[in-house]
Amino acid sequence: MVVGIVLIGAVSVGYVATQRESNVGIRPIQGVDHWHAAYSIYNCGQFAPVIQDAEHGAGVHSHQDGIVHVHPSSPQGSGTNATIGVFFEAASAELGDDTFNFGATDGNPTTLSEEAGCNGEPATLQVAFWDNALAAQQGDPPDRIVTEDLANVRFMGDIGAFTVALVPEGTEIPPPETIDNLATLSDI
Repeated sequence: MVVGIVLIGAVSVGYVATQRESNVGIRPIQGVDHWHAAYSIYNCGQFAPVIQDAEHGAGVHSHQDGIVHVHPSSPQGSGTNATIGVFFEAASAELGDDTFNFGATDGNPTTLSEEAGCNGEPATLQVAFWDNALAAQQGDPPDRIVTEDLANVRFMGDIGAFTVALVPEGTEIPPPETIDNLATLSDI
């Protein structure tokens, strides 16, 4: 009976080990990479203030400057886990596929909601992501626009940019107004 229990345990552990996802070698690498991305929140045609919460989280955080600093300090913020959802979670915000709640720590909570729309017009919550913030600033279109699984948009390299936007369909999403802050980083 003991041999049977040990055998079942060994098989179970082996199966779980082969099924887990590993971030080993997938960038950003914990303790190695230090990337930055400008971000803004665009609510029905107006930019919202940058999030003022400065929690470090898993090493994906901001210094209240409209820049996400991606230097993973744990597996929860490295590799495929380095997402805008991890950043917003550290900033006491919650990004879903049809609602975005942020700003609760500064006393002025804001909710962007597809249900509420924009001034009575239907709207979609989406993320426009530019791999190169300088190209975004020069007018290049986003490299990707995501409308589902928003919290899992990954950081793929340094000097990116993204805008979380609630806008009517067909509206051009502007790049973050915080891109210039990339030139004045104090924590690199």
